[in-house]
Amino acid sequence: MRNLLALVGLALVLFVAVGWFRGWYTFQFSPGKDGRTDFNVSVDTTKMNADRRDGTSKVGDFIDGFKKTDGTPTSTAATAAGLPGPKVLK
Repeated sequence: MRNLLALVGLALVLFVAVGWFRGWYTFQFSPGKDGRTDFNVSVDTTKMNADRRDGTSKVGDFIDGFKKTDGTPTSTAATAAGLPGPKVLK
């Protein structure tokens, strides 16, 4: 149970960090009434959805780059890096 809570906490921290750098949301502090501080969070769901679509497309293209038409993996990424490609056992 403790490990599961740690995993959820890590996922939350990563989501906040990625969202902050991707511009999915912004935090704003401003002076309020009676000496209080107002805290506002603005969420850009349009940007979040666009980034999700772009990421899904890029992951799909990456995975498709490892497949040939006959279903065996190619070595395009390994060859581009100057490394030997994967060996396919038959």
